[in-house]
Amino acid sequence: DVLEWLERQTSSDEIEDVTDEMLDMIIEKMPHVAVLFYDKDSKTSQKVLTELENIDDECDQNDIAFVKIDDDNEAKEWGIEELPTMILFERGIPHIYEGDLMREEELLGWLVHQKRHSEIPEITDEMKDKLMRTYDHVAIIFYDKDDKQDIRVLNELENIDDELEKEEIVIARLDNAEEAREYGLDHLPALVYFENQIPAVYEGDLMNEEEVLEWLKLQKYSATIEEVTDEILQDLIEEHEYVCVYFSGECEEGEKCDKILDDLENIDDELDEAGIIFVTTEDMSTAKKYNIKTVPALVFFRNKDPLIYTGDLNDEDEVLTWLTDEETLEIPGKIEEVNIKMLEKILAENEHIVVFFYHDEDKKSLKIINELENIDDECEEKDINFVKTSDDDVDKEYDLEQLPALVFYRHKFRTIYSGDLMNEDT
Repeated sequence: DVLEWLERQTSSDEIEDVTDEMLDMIIEKMPHVAVLFYDKDSKTSQKVLTELENIDDECDQNDIAFVKIDDDNEAKEWGIEELPTMILFERGIPHIYEGDLMREEELLGWLVHQKRHSEIPEITDEMKDKLMRTYDHVAIIFYDKDDKQDIRVLNELENIDDELEKEEIVIARLDNAEEAREYGLDHLPALVYFENQIPAVYEGDLMNEEEVLEWLKLQKYSATIEEVTDEILQDLIEEHEYVCVYFSGECEEGEKCDKILDDLENIDDELDEAGIIFVTTEDMSTAKKYNIKTVPALVFFRNKDPLIYTGDLNDEDEVLTWLTDEETLEIPGKIEEVNIKMLEKILAENEHIVVFFYHDEDKKSLKIINELENIDDECEEKDINFVKTSDDDVDKEYDLEQLPALVFYRHKFRTIYSGDLMNEDT
């Protein structure tokens, strides 16, 4: 375990070899971990290791754990294409070392500097995805490291790095134009804020670090409807069951479309609790695809199927009632996905409920859902609501020994189904 590893570290002059499981534990438990990803059969890796053994003790003195790992799969998971590569993990956040690994004193200086004066880390695309899965609030600067203006922007934003750390907003930089284009970012540098993996694009001046800081804090602490590009919107519609989109068209501050958006901000939190993603866009590409010609317009995508709101956009309470109505949420032929808060509300309001609890990455569960959707309409005819939920820790919240599980609730009293879930007839 980690304690045994620490004891070996203090008694050995060699850089400790670790497994991928051990590495995950060390990164989780220790604030500063330097990791050399290497290939034990490579002469270059062996030369680097020989040099870096010279700074192992100094790393210990500076409370920086130093380990090495020879695992191609683990390297690929972090987006590492060349070996050897050095990464410093600072409270779980990766920093790639871009210097010469044969110059051990320069590396030591970089490690100590990063520990004392944390800078915005350089990451890979895979690291970005890991960060978004681990942290709720992540800001990514997409940039070109060969562009002088981009570097000036980075230098300005270094001034708010410590403030963002206090606000528990992770910030990192990514030099990957192809990945930027996937988010519809045609001009670099660009800043994208991810909250629970949902992106919002910053439209202001990146050279004004105070404005950037205030915008990021506003995104985290206020009910804001994220502005997205067409590419981001298409991904959201493709990947999520419920997405509500406010198509504003070109909209200047103070115009009617902007006033409507301000009012709709008041219901963003309620929609978030209901498991509905709410975004806005000025881009009309997706609107044209669905034959939406008049803006502003509100469209609710349920499992990619669009439903256009025909009521009064100026009445946000009416909009909220419509979006959260069970008839609106119902997707023909599909079992409704709900989160824990929605499930509590449904259980309180309905006599008979069938709930399928599952892990969303479990292939067996997805097959079971396909089978169960064959009886969704029959359940509705018998006034039995059928929903599914895959929220994190839902098994603990509802005291279920294992997932997947099918549970019937009658006035909140439950019966757990013990038969074959792949046979919908039983």
